[in-house]
Order: sequence, then C-alpha cells, then structure tokens
Amino acid sequence: MLLNIIRSRAAATVALALVLPSPLHAQSRPRPQRHTQTRAERDLADVARCLVAEDERGTDWGALLDVLARRAASHGMTSAGVARAYCAVHRVPRPSARQARIRALPDANPPPRLAAIYARALNAARSGGPGMCVAEHWGAATGEDYARAMRAGWTRVDCGSTRNAFWTVPAR
Repeated sequence: MLLNIIRSRAAATVALALVLPSPLHAQSRPRPQRHTQTRAERDLADVARCLVAEDERGTDWGALLDVLARRAASHGMTSAGVARAYCAVHRVPRPSARQARIRALPDANPPPRLAAIYARALNAARSGGPGMCVAEHWGAATGEDYARAMRAGWTRVDCGSTRNAFWTVPAR
C-alpha cells in the first residue's frame, strides 16, 4: 500500500516536470521592464491630456497653460492638480469615446494623428504658457458655457486667436 502511494506521487511529480517549464529555462528569459512614470511625468501627461481634450489644434494651448498656472498659484496647487480638477476629460465619471481615447494616452497605441497631437501637447506642457493671458477661466465661446459666464458677470478677455472664450471673474 505504501509503495503504491509513493509510486503514484512519483508519477505525478514526473508528469508535472514534463508539463511545466524548467526553472532554468524560465530564468534564462529576461522579463520585459515596464517603465514606471515619475510623478513629474504623470503630472505633465495630465496637463497634456487636458490640452488635447480642450483644443486638438493647439491654438489655445498657451492661454490654457496660463490659466492653469494662474489658478494653481492662487489655490496653492500644481498646474496638473488644476488640470485634473478643471478639465472635463479628467473628471467626468463616464467619459465619451473621445475622452476615453485621450485618457488612455500615451499607453493605448493611439492613431498616429492623435499620438502626434499628444506629443506636441506634452512639449507645450513642458514649456509652460507664455504668460500673456490674464484669464482665470475658460469655456466654450458659444452655448451654455458662454451664457453661464455672462450671467455670472464674468468679463471676456482677449488671449489671442483662440477657439475657447477666456474670462476674468469680478472680485467678491
């Protein structure tokens, strides 16, 4: 009886050894190293995603970066923290298909056009804004965003040739 138990366990051990890869073989293949982003890289990526989501053409990026920097300074935050709090691409609970593609950058193997836009936005985020736009907020130049700003008594400011409207807020 004991001999049968030993034989069955030995047979099971041999069968497993034939099926499973050799530990020496497994060790001979190096595991691919996955790049982990630093906090600074993640922050730049979040600002770049905000830029892409707000204006793919890039005409508003300088003004947007100025607003993010101004709001960050006034609230004791980083520009990335403001981008995560302010840009819809970061805060909507159920992103649209476009927002989901932008949120997944740069890891999602995006279409070449979107990858190129993101690369430009990342460079813009690294450089920062030109410091010429005195706005505190931005929003769509038409529709509900525009109407809400007008009702609130905000003042539209000129930040160059932009797609969005840029605003200052009256002192409280």
